[in-house]
Amino acid sequence: MIPLTACDRCLERDFPHMSITLMHNPPGDGNCQFGALCFWLNRLGIHRSPEKFREEIVEYLENNPTDTEGFPLELYAGVPWSQYLHSTATDGTYGDQITLQAAADLYNIEVLFVSTLGHNATTLISPSASIPYARVQLGHYAKQHGEHYICVEGGTLVSEEEPHLAESYECNQEKGGDSLSSQEAEVVPAKRREEASAVSTDKSPVPVEIRFV
Repeated sequence: MIPLTACDRCLERDFPHMSITLMHNPPGDGNCQFGALCFWLNRLGIHRSPEKFREEIVEYLENNPTDTEGFPLELYAGVPWSQYLHSTATDGTYGDQITLQAAADLYNIEVLFVSTLGHNATTLISPSASIPYARVQLGHYAKQHGEHYICVEGGTLVSEEEPHLAESYECNQEKGGDSLSSQEAEVVPAKRREEASAVSTDKSPVPVEIRFV
C-alpha cells in the first residue's frame, strides 16, 4: 500500500544541513523513482515517459542479469530473477538500487541520492563500465518516512569531506570506469553533451510544495 499524507514536507526538516533545492516532486504512486529519473533525462534531452522508462529498464535487466563481476543480480533481488523482472515491470512497483544501477548503466549517468536517514546514507551510483557524461540528484524518503523519491539539486557532492561517497566513486572506477580510452569515452554525441552542459548551468529553482498524492 502506498503511504499517503497531506502534510507539506519541508526539505530543511527532512534533509537537515544538506542545503538542497527541490526541482520536481513526482506523484507518490509507486512510480516515483522512474518519474524522478525521467524528469532529469528529459532535461538532458532524453525524452521518456515513466512508463517507457520502466520498460527500458526491465529490458536492460533481462539482457544483463549479472553485475560487472559476474554475480547474478538475483542474489541482490532476494527472489527468483523472473519474479523480480515481472514485479519490476508492473506499474506501481517501487524502484530500488538495482533499477538505479541499471539506469546509470543504460543512460550513462551518475545518480547521487541523499536520504532522510542522513548524510551517511548518501549514495553515489555510477555507470559500471564507462565515464558518465552527466550527474542527476535525487532525494529519497526512507521507508519509515514515506518511501518516496524527489528531484533535488545542490548540497552533497563527492569531496574529501564525504569519504563514504569518495570511496564509492573510487570503487566504481576500479571496476573500469576510468580505464576507458579517450575514444571509448566518447559515448555521447557532442550535441547531447552540449545539452547536458546547458542543463548543468541552469540552477534556477522550481518552487514546488512537497506532497504525497
